[in-house]
Amino acid sequence: MAVEIEVVERTRKALAVAAQENVTDRMASIDSLRYAQALTWRCHPEIPLLTLLQFEMKLREPVEAWLADDVRGAFAGPLICNDTATELCQQWLALFQSS
Repeated sequence: MAVEIEVVERTRKALAVAAQENVTDRMASIDSLRYAQALTWRCHPEIPLLTLLQFEMKLREPVEAWLADDVRGAFAGPLICNDTATELCQQWLALFQSS
């Protein structure tokens, strides 16, 4: 199943926002994490849904290890490293800054 480009872009933006909020205020990031989790699942509902804590931990793993290829594209690396938003996170935020 091909994922619509609009959904892919919203998913990337949601993941980046969730990661950014998670490093600044973990408790305040819960809604953003849920939204990003829902969009990620919407892209590939055949992939088992993770708990919120499992999903949060995925942000610290390389996206190529857990995010479907058609969603992550050519991007690689984690969104959070050492409790800091990574360059990938910043790239995704910058891509969608005007959205």
